[in-house]
Amino acid sequence: MGHSNEYEALAERFEAFVVDYDEGEGMVVLRGGRAAVFPIVSPPVEEIRIRKTCYMIAERLLWMVLPGGGVVSAEAGFGLVDQPLMGRPVIYLDQCHWSAIANAVYGGRISERVKEAALRILSLANSGKIVLPLSSAHMIETSATYAEKRQNLATVMLGASRGWIMRDPIDVRQDEALSALTRRYLSTEREVEPVFCLDHSRLYAGRSAAWHPEGPHNDLPPLLTEVWIWLTEVSSTYDTLVDPQSIDDRVHYSKWAVYHQRLSSEFAAKRESSARKRKLGLLAAFSDVHREIAKMAAVANLSVEQFRDWVIVHRESDIARLPFLGLYFDTMALRLSDSSRKWQANDLIDGLYLSCATAYADAVGGERAATEYIRRSWRNRDGQAPIFATLAELVEYVDGELLRR
Repeated sequence: MGHSNEYEALAERFEAFVVDYDEGEGMVVLRGGRAAVFPIVSPPVEEIRIRKTCYMIAERLLWMVLPGGGVVSAEAGFGLVDQPLMGRPVIYLDQCHWSAIANAVYGGRISERVKEAALRILSLANSGKIVLPLSSAHMIETSATYAEKRQNLATVMLGASRGWIMRDPIDVRQDEALSALTRRYLSTEREVEPVFCLDHSRLYAGRSAAWHPEGPHNDLPPLLTEVWIWLTEVSSTYDTLVDPQSIDDRVHYSKWAVYHQRLSSEFAAKRESSARKRKLGLLAAFSDVHREIAKMAAVANLSVEQFRDWVIVHRESDIARLPFLGLYFDTMALRLSDSSRKWQANDLIDGLYLSCATAYADAVGGERAATEYIRRSWRNRDGQAPIFATLAELVEYVDGELLRR
């Protein structure tokens, strides 16, 4: 989202772009108050979730009216060389904590202590002191709820996140793997792309920075086309989250859980030593990602011999140094060695997203069991793992540490 000079020129001519689905019209507002109004083809009424959008160009802010009249906004990064975190700490929340915040706002059953912490986090986000990104995990887990509960939860999440997202962990781990391979064999330092950003095309795995939906069929300048595409992507994310229809897709994750439960039970039945369990656990974690890493080796143009050398000789040490993959591998190995706790379908999402967030965010509010495993797996890394099982602990860390830096 570059084009600094071009964007400033755009902001000097235009004030806002408005789409009103209820009225079936769009509007381009020029500086000075003049406006051009034109008809649009609105979706069927029963399919409309976002009622109205208004992108304020100079402010780089997209306002959206949700079902029920709630108003939320999303920040944009156009014309800014760097992503506009502006020193704000990034706090990633597990779905259970978003649900607690929604309960605090809408009067759900919640203890006073949790309510106080939830409202404090929400206040910090709404005042712009912290960033609360959404992820594709939130999209998946929110889709299992429905009706008013779904829309209340979505309204809170969309309002507090202000358009910020976490890139899909699958893309992040491929990015890390590519950096490790190029460092080892090409002597090239390749930085991992920002994990937290405003580009909604990065919300799901498999979409490169160059991926975008098809733009408008006209001769708009490149910057306006980019703005149009961003508006479409953000509106689609928001529209999907507030859709009241329930879609429960957890059956696919259940198969993953059954496989890992069987592995853990086999480790226990064979009375493997702790060291042996760890080694087998690391191999199991590698089996989850080996095709992705092979793909990155091809991207880096490594020879078959170089990739074989890496797998046999350097794999463990190189992965251990990677912020996310190293932590994920350690957590998986520890989890597989513990046969006392049954694997659940959501362990895949918790393991992937919370490990990624812990590696890159300033603090994380995690699910209790996943938080325990990540903390135990932190081991020789600097300081304590910045992940907390309760909102009260998280607030104490944010207020006492992060906001005082």
